[in-house]
Amino acid sequence: MRKDCYYDDYDYDYESRNCCSQVKDVDIRLTRLEQRQEQFQAQVQAQLQEMEQRQEQFQAQVQAQLQAQAQLQAQLQAQLQAVEQNQAQLQAQLNAQAQLQAQLQAQLQAVEQNQAQLQAQLNAQAQLQAQLQNQLQAVEQNQAQLQAQLNAQAQLQAQLTAQAQAQLQGQATSQNDTERTSINTPSTSTVDNRFTIRINVGGSKSNADPDTDVTPVQVGIPVQVSETSVKQEQEK
Repeated sequence: MRKDCYYDDYDYDYESRNCCSQVKDVDIRLTRLEQRQEQFQAQVQAQLQEMEQRQEQFQAQVQAQLQAQAQLQAQLQAQLQAVEQNQAQLQAQLNAQAQLQAQLQAQLQAVEQNQAQLQAQLNAQAQLQAQLQNQLQAVEQNQAQLQAQLNAQAQLQAQLTAQAQAQLQGQATSQNDTERTSINTPSTSTVDNRFTIRINVGGSKSNADPDTDVTPVQVGIPVQVSETSVKQEQEK
């Protein structure tokens, strides 16, 4: 290629310049191909080295596994011998257990006989328990009836107490009204008048004892009275 073959050389015609440009393009492409080929060869070489290293590692692992398997096989052989010895011992134990089972069978028969006797006793106890249950139900029924009677008596006593309190309050109110009309001065003090009544809570009318069959009930009613009425009551 001529040294004066450049794009800016206006001494040649158009074809010469076009040819020079194509040659330069070919040179550039060849250079790039050579670079790519070198890179590819380097990559292939690196992969080959890596594969060789992996193969060596794999061979080392296989060798280690073979050694481990050999050791494991030796251990299994020793365990197999121990198992055979244990099997002989277990056979001796089975023979002893067979003898013990025969003894236990005899004891089981004796236990079954005792169980039959206990079952008979349990049946007798069950019958007795049923009788006691019936008696308990009768007692509970009587207790319920007594409770109903007690509730009725309590209600009656409450009603009588309420009636007595109402009567006492009415008497106290009428007395206060009478005293207030006869007093001119409003100076008052509180006096707690208490009345004691007796309420019959049990027994019949004919044979009821007033000292034992009645319940004393105190009813306190605060009454507003004047000082003059208090002095009059004291003089009386």
